[in-house]
Amino acid sequence: MILANMTTSRSHVRSQIMAMMALLCLASGPAVASTALATGEPDVRQILATALAAQAGGARTTSRIRMTIKDAGGTRERTLAFRGKHDDGTSRSVIFVEQPENLHNTSFLSVHYQDASKSDEAWMYLPNLHRTSRIPASGKAVAFVGSDFTLADLSPKNPADYDVKLAAASELADKEECYRLELTARSSTVKESTGYERSELWISKSKGIVIRLRANLLGSSRVKYYSAEQVRQVDGIWTPHRMQMRTVEAGKLVSETVIEILSVNHAASDVTDSDFTQQRLEHGF
Repeated sequence: MILANMTTSRSHVRSQIMAMMALLCLASGPAVASTALATGEPDVRQILATALAAQAGGARTTSRIRMTIKDAGGTRERTLAFRGKHDDGTSRSVIFVEQPENLHNTSFLSVHYQDASKSDEAWMYLPNLHRTSRIPASGKAVAFVGSDFTLADLSPKNPADYDVKLAAASELADKEECYRLELTARSSTVKESTGYERSELWISKSKGIVIRLRANLLGSSRVKYYSAEQVRQVDGIWTPHRMQMRTVEAGKLVSETVIEILSVNHAASDVTDSDFTQQRLEHGF
């Protein structure tokens, strides 16, 4: 799985890093759904924008995460520690690998700017080489290091890239009353970057987060299914504590990946700017 072989190509390694940064953002949602989600005439673009913005998380967040992948190759597991800070249009994330032991303190730093004129930044620290390297961005259609999640699944999306249709104004998904939206990419470039022909989102009316997703893979008969479970508020933010992505072909399960939030704090006062430096990477967890 992820990080299992540190001799992989530079482009594959940087894909691992950018995907891992986005992974932690997927675990949280907004404290309150927008008015468009609660009452009045549905505004499909506002519904979509609110759900996509739910990836922002808390102003200062710490978390521990376990990822389990099951496929024909067996079962693989990693434990990660995360720290994040969001303010003034900038999102910073740092991740340390706790387990397995041979990857302990392998670490990653990412800085994302809302200002399109600024370029995002990312660094990787490999303790066995005692070296920190800056990592450029890469394509988002890359699978998340052997899991059922791709970079596109775990990365922020621009609502303007999609034609949006309200497929159902009220539909239950895991006992949640949801809007069901149908999304179609507006260009071949977006299709290729996401890896999807089309997708459906079930968005909770009360929580403003994606509860379920169904997506048809580009140029393939495979279909992917995402579900967010054990959703509860942490520090006023709706947070799924279990997320599952399954890949299915001809009605048969090909593989599945489960993300479990072991602990999370969206109001971590000990998170400071000093956490997001190259020196902090090299210090270790």
